[in-house]
Amino acid sequence: MIADTHERLTGRPTVRQRQELSERILIAAKQQFLMRGYNDTTFALIASAGSTSRGALYNRYVDKAALFGQVVETEIHEMCARAALVFDDQVDVMESLVLQAEQMITVATEPEHLALYRIITGDAPRTSVVDDALRAAWILFASHMETYFERQMANGRLKVRDRRNASEMFLGLVFQPVFVSIVYGMPQASPEKIPDHIKRSVLLFLGGIGLVEMDGPRPIAES
Repeated sequence: MIADTHERLTGRPTVRQRQELSERILIAAKQQFLMRGYNDTTFALIASAGSTSRGALYNRYVDKAALFGQVVETEIHEMCARAALVFDDQVDVMESLVLQAEQMITVATEPEHLALYRIITGDAPRTSVVDDALRAAWILFASHMETYFERQMANGRLKVRDRRNASEMFLGLVFQPVFVSIVYGMPQASPEKIPDHIKRSVLLFLGGIGLVEMDGPRPIAES
């Protein structure tokens, strides 16, 4: 408050004004990258869309790659927060895992997220910021699944020796194949096939950690 008052008196932007400008720049940058792709987006276009100057962008980002990395990082954190389901202890394990996978895939494959990921794998440079953001998404998803397994174990519904390993297996078997097939438009990514693919993948996952046999459920056993 004191700092803001001093800055108003000296004519400099307040902390809040600088924060609002930074947010406006990110929104404008995301809009331009999605509209034009990485190569055809310039600082001049972003500055114009954000009603600011190129100098304001250079004060915050050394180059376009750094700004793109920040857009990716911000989008991934928002996506991961929305992909987390509220656990329902009244739903059985199989159904709850299917619901979790469906939620993750639905959020991750929203049109804007798909478009951004295609830019990442297309003409955008793979900077350390982008790579770190992609790793962070996997870590956040895995952390959410670890919490899921911990809760199910506390309720006596699952026995998993290594929650982290189970989380990685779930993402690798259930989430990643569907996500990649949708990104690249593979035949198995058709809307009518995805629900069945998810259910079969969840069943395979449960069989892999020793919770069900492939032809149906059996008593819980520690993996």
